Amino acid sequence: RAYGNVAGYACYHGRVDGVNPAFAHWWYYGTVVGSITTNGSSTNYGTTSDYRLKADVTDLGYSLERIQGLKPKAYRWLSTDEWGAGFLAHELAVVMPDAVTGEKDAVKSILDEAGEVIGEEVVPQVVDYSKIVVYLVGAIQEQQAQIDSLVSRIAKLEDTTA
Repeated sequence: RAYGNVAGYACYHGRVDGVNPAFAHWWYYGTVVGSITTNGSSTNYGTTSDYRLKADVTDLGYSLERIQGLKPKAYRWLSTDEWGAGFLAHELAVVMPDAVTGEKDAVKSILDEAGEVIGEEVVPQVVDYSKIVVYLVGAIQEQQAQIDSLVSRIAKLEDTTA
């Protein structure tokens, strides 16, 4: 079953490839941009990453610097009183804006039947933690290059003192 609108967005429920059940595929002007699928053993939450859909591809760089700019927090959820760990969306947006959706301090007016404002509700920012993974991989690679360089320098120093 498909759903869509004139802006080119669509959502499809069913088997797209004829094999794996798809809970949902999201399309943008005829191209799949995300999906939730299963093979019967596991569930995949996928984001399109095919090279044929990308331009101006370059190495990421500065990943370690970005990771060092993150401010992980422990916190208590107001709704459940349970503890959690993660980031405050507005702080994360400074370092990785592509991982955050929404505006800081956004609210929506609550109206009564007559259209009068009777209150406000929070419109929360949302974090896509999967967007952080590529920077973590880049940071590990940068650190490994630094470690390899240091190990090489130490080995040279040890050779000269032996």
